[in-house]
Amino acid sequence: MKVGNMEGHHAMHDASTSLRAGTIVGVETRAIGGNDHLCGNENVYYAPLAKLVHSMPAVAELDEYDGPGLGVIWTLHGKRSAFVGRFAL
Repeated sequence: MKVGNMEGHHAMHDASTSLRAGTIVGVETRAIGGNDHLCGNENVYYAPLAKLVHSMPAVAELDEYDGPGLGVIWTLHGKRSAFVGRFAL
């Protein structure tokens, strides 16, 4: 797992993250930017499942799964389907 600079409230807004679990799971995120299409209703519909100090929606540049147990394999690119945040202690 690699996490960009998450220090300070504003630094997180430019942070990127990536996670790789062998060949089974891959996730890469980036902050939502000015060049992303926004529909005007950018409310967070579902909150993160874990308690976070600060979180924000992000773009999942890569979201892939190719493993046993789910009965499905997928690879998605460029979806606004991620959260980036810091866990609460």
